[in-house]
Amino acid sequence: VKVTVSGGDRNAKATKVDNAEVPFYLWNDVLVPDENDAGIKALNLSRKACLRWWKNKVRKEFIAWLKQAHKMPEESLDSRTFAKLSKRTEFVKDISAGRECIFRCGGATWWEWKEGSRPLFWRWPSSYRTQIRDGIDVWCKGPLPVWQVPQRYEKDTSVWEGMRDKLTVVRAKGYMGPGPVRALTSYFVVEKGEDDIRMVYDGAKSALNAMLWAPWFPLPTVENLLRAVVSKFSRSRKRMERDCQR
Repeated sequence: VKVTVSGGDRNAKATKVDNAEVPFYLWNDVLVPDENDAGIKALNLSRKACLRWWKNKVRKEFIAWLKQAHKMPEESLDSRTFAKLSKRTEFVKDISAGRECIFRCGGATWWEWKEGSRPLFWRWPSSYRTQIRDGIDVWCKGPLPVWQVPQRYEKDTSVWEGMRDKLTVVRAKGYMGPGPVRALTSYFVVEKGEDDIRMVYDGAKSALNAMLWAPWFPLPTVENLLRAVVSKFSRSRKRMERDCQR
């Protein structure tokens, strides 16, 4: 079901659902204030042309970067040269990741990532490019738990259908696929508006959260600021505390 939202209702809690229509009229009203059909048609044609140009640019940009990064010849590759390059681990990873980026960009519309999204890693600085391509490592305190307790069946039909729809979107975009499963993740549902739900993946129940470590950076307090204050500084402590509380 596609939910259409009017301008007056777009900020209401009940309309903030995942399948709500993109409020494209906000852009149209600025560019074509009188909402005439000819102007809207021209605007849509411009969007299609720009989108086609951008997709083509992404593809050419990746190919140019790949040739430069792996010192590939400008002319077409023969089978022998490609076979040599295919033995390089980094080349294979770049090709695989780049192909997925181009595929996902190719499925995008002007408003949505219909096929999902992935960072265009070749645009990142070389010092961080590999992490963006392969994903940032997760720090573990110990061996990951093997949780194999099945999810309890949802008795509410409407909630069950909502969960199915959420998982269908995730699978359709390629974020989840077939393969061996070593551990399960439980989840629960909370209401989102009046006609939608939000799925919360629970890593605490399986003890997964307990095995993961993430760095934390505390926010500075007034006491931290006062450490840098010298005795000749004109502001009083009370005044500084008052300023920091504002």
